[in-house]
Amino acid sequence: MTTLFIRDFPEDLHERARIQAIKEKASLREIFSKALREYLERAEIGKGPKTGRI
Repeated sequence: MTTLFIRDFPEDLHERARIQAIKEKASLREIFSKALREYLERAEIGKGPKTGRI
């Protein structure tokens, strides 16, 4: 597993994530991992197969 440090992270997002973690009885790591995983899955769904040549 990798360690990730984020500088200048918006305080409001941190607070909202912290509150959500409490509601879900989860860690911040779990909340951020879940959010990033869902974001990336949505981004991949939006990409169709590439056709043609570059």
